[in-house]
Amino acid sequence: MILVVDDDASTRTLVSRWLQKEGYEVREAPSGEGALEVVAALTTPLDCVVLDVMMPGMNGVEVVQRLRGIPAVADVSVLLLTAHATGDEDVVAGMDAGASDYMFKPFSGPVMVARVRALCRRTQHARELKAKLLEAEEHAAIDPLTNLYNRRQFERTLTEEAARARRHQSPCAILLGDLDYFKTINDTHGHAEGDRVLTYFSSKVQSILRGEDRAFRYGGEEFAVILPGADVEGALRVDRRLREALARDPYVFAKGHSNVINYSAGIACAQGASDFTFKGIVEDADRALYAAKRNGRNRTELA
Repeated sequence: MILVVDDDASTRTLVSRWLQKEGYEVREAPSGEGALEVVAALTTPLDCVVLDVMMPGMNGVEVVQRLRGIPAVADVSVLLLTAHATGDEDVVAGMDAGASDYMFKPFSGPVMVARVRALCRRTQHARELKAKLLEAEEHAAIDPLTNLYNRRQFERTLTEEAARARRHQSPCAILLGDLDYFKTINDTHGHAEGDRVLTYFSSKVQSILRGEDRAFRYGGEEFAVILPGADVEGALRVDRRLREALARDPYVFAKGHSNVINYSAGIACAQGASDFTFKGIVEDADRALYAAKRNGRNRTELA
């Protein structure tokens, strides 16, 4: 998709026809303000913006600056169109603002189309690179055995949620858990069976979460759940759902017998207090977890 922005209707029409002849889908806007309205309404990816510099109201340089601030189109290539008479000043300003290329009017149709074609390729390459980086970041954040997020991602996510809770004065709860007698499982059935227990347990955790919740492998057999917007009662509901899911579908060991996998847990909740910190809520949940272990295991304690 190409967006052609020019206050001169004849230029817009000419450029659009050239591009449409090459098979491009084209949208037009007669002003900078109109261009931003088109961008806001788009439902298909934008590949290039052909943009006149000198326009009444919002000029081309200002449009480039605004586009670079919109995440959905921040990487889209921009081809500036400017008259020789304006000199180099507009070109320099536009390129500094984030434009990708420029052409002086009047220009050749085939050359302009070739420039747009190259810029569309640049946009596509930028999108592919961003997707690969996001995929790499996602893989780096995932525990390969359980498919839960890892501890490093837990720290990042909880830091972000703590800031959000303080900003919006909204609650946030965490649940720290530890599988009961997991060492006995490893010693009795072997570490391969222990890995399968962890995989089974993690699938149960993921099955009972809300869309905004995140589950993490916190340590060997330790896990954590971050519950944005949840108070103590909300966290307890999640805990109950998990215990019910485990009870409904006991783990079947390789030797054929089945057992309900139990865990001990601690819950801590911050009500959006200004002193809500990553360290504080984790320490509170950790103390509650150890209280659950001291008090007999297979239970959940509140901080």
